[in-house]
Order: sequence, then structure tokens, then C-alpha cells
Amino acid sequence: VDPTRRDGGMMPDRESTVLLAGIGRGPFIAVAPVLERRMVAITRASTLEEAAALAATTLFDLVIFDAEPHEQSLAENVLDLRRPGSASRTSSVMVVASPDDVPAARELVGCGVNRVVSVETPERLIEEHVADLLEVAPRAAVRFAARLSTVLDNGEIEAIGQTVNVSLTGMLIQTTTSLVPGQEVVFEIKTGHGDAGVLGRARVVRHAVAERGGVDGIGVRVLEFFGEGRANLEKILAEYLLEV
Repeated sequence: VDPTRRDGGMMPDRESTVLLAGIGRGPFIAVAPVLERRMVAITRASTLEEAAALAATTLFDLVIFDAEPHEQSLAENVLDLRRPGSASRTSSVMVVASPDDVPAARELVGCGVNRVVSVETPERLIEEHVADLLEVAPRAAVRFAARLSTVLDNGEIEAIGQTVNVSLTGMLIQTTTSLVPGQEVVFEIKTGHGDAGVLGRARVVRHAVAERGGVDGIGVRVLEFFGEGRANLEKILAEYLLEV
């Protein structure tokens, strides 16, 4: 058996599972070629409600919602997916929407939804999102105040923002400050859990823009934690029933 993927990377220990939730023809056409190339196991549910019920008892690595309204709103179905006891509560969630529905769907980024893409998004960008959501460490879609600082030749730059999602290996931070990929930063997350802040060092790995991920900001990869930072973050993630 060849242990490599078509893209040259190593195959994961198990086949990734994706649930297509109420995906209509337009969204299906947008994501189908990407999922075929990723060679994932796909389950389709005809309605968002059917998908939410299935996800409650079966763990999926990625759930892709159609933004079109059904008996319940998209927000209500995402809430059902994230309820305590749901088998897929920790799953990554992506929404595929028509251009008119994108703004409303983006309101859910950081509130149960990880990514929003338009049916008109280029296929290569959709594939980037799918790959990222399938291969990152389990994350919590939570909003905490965050501060990043780095020292350049012309002085210190400080970025103030808000986390969109957080894991032990990285985070997406919504901010208007632009930092260059490759720059190392010192980060601080204010969790609101007493004095259990999270401090560490990270590297900027990408820019996030609303058109591609639902928010404007930066993605960073954690290099190390300071003090009790890792232990504090593990406790926070555990509250969201995430495996750490």
C-alpha cells in the first residue's frame, strides 16, 4: 500500500471523515472536486437538521454546512452541533454560501463556525481551507482578548485583537494590524478565567482576509509557552470538550 497522498504528503492514521450538511447543487459543485482529491470519506445529509442529528452521534473531522435556510436557521443548527454531548462538538465547521448569504454566515465565525467561503471562491482556495481544517490540531472557536508584540529595527510593534479559534499549536487572531509571515511574536491571551492567562512565543504564518476566511487578521503557529501557559490553555480547551 502506498502510504502517501496524491499531494505527496503522508496519509493520516485513518481516513478523514466529512459530513455534507444540506449541501445544495451550487455548494456541492464548489466543494466536490476538492473532496474527491482529498480522498476523504463523505457522508451526505439532505437537510441541516438531519446532519445535526447525525453529527450528535457520529464524530466527523469536518462538517460543511450549506448557508441556505431550512426549518431551522444556520445559527441554530451550528448551536445543535456544538451542544455538550454531541459527538462532533469539536469538529471543524465550514459554511459554503451564495455571495448574498456570505455576510450573515460570517457573523458566526468564532461562534461555532471556523470558515466561510462563497460558492464563487476559487477551487484552489477552497482546497486550502479544507486542508487546513482537516489537518490542524483540535481547536476551540472562542473569542478572547489577545495581544501580540514584536521588536523590529524601527521599534516595537504591538497588535491588539481577538482570537477567533485557538489550539495548542496555533491560533487565528482578528486584528487590523498587519504583521509579516515569518515574524516571531510574543503573545498574550486574556482568557477571563481569573489569572489564568496564556503567554508564549509564536511565528506569523499567514494573513487572513474576510474574503478568504471570514475575518481580517493573522494566523500564528505556537513555538513555545511561557510559565503555566500551556497548562492554562489545556484547561480552557478541556472546558470545550476538546482533546488536547
